[in-house]
Amino acid sequence: MFVEFKAQKAKEFLQGDFDEENNLHPLTIARKMDEIETRWQEIAGIPLCRVTAPVAYEEKEDAFHIKVNISEPMAKMAAMSRRARLELSLTKILDRKVRIDFALGSIVKNYRHETKEPIKKVKLKDLSEETLKEGTEAYKRQGASDELAHAMARISEYL
Repeated sequence: MFVEFKAQKAKEFLQGDFDEENNLHPLTIARKMDEIETRWQEIAGIPLCRVTAPVAYEEKEDAFHIKVNISEPMAKMAAMSRRARLELSLTKILDRKVRIDFALGSIVKNYRHETKEPIKKVKLKDLSEETLKEGTEAYKRQGASDELAHAMARISEYL
């Protein structure tokens, strides 16, 4: 669900368009949001997980706002009553104050499985060892782990 968001953060990371003092590192945000998406059932609980999903985020001065869509209007009250617990759980994951903004909307789950079209695979171009090593080192200098830096170097021309 955060696919567009993750792509945006990867581009910001590559371009260096972020303020390291005031904002979380884009790769950290992408990793944390992926964790939230993966652990949503554990965070929200099974009944609430069935009718809600985190779909967007926004960094504001007062807090890190996460938009959570609710698929059924009748479930909105249940979600609102659990807002404080959800915000506390998400604050622990992000290490930042979190505010949840509930909205009625689609909660598409398992989006990859719902598509009728086959997934197109991209064949990565073979990079020279030197180019791959330079790219990996560049990402390491920006704070990425060895594994992530190597992966980002391989796909950087596609971002």
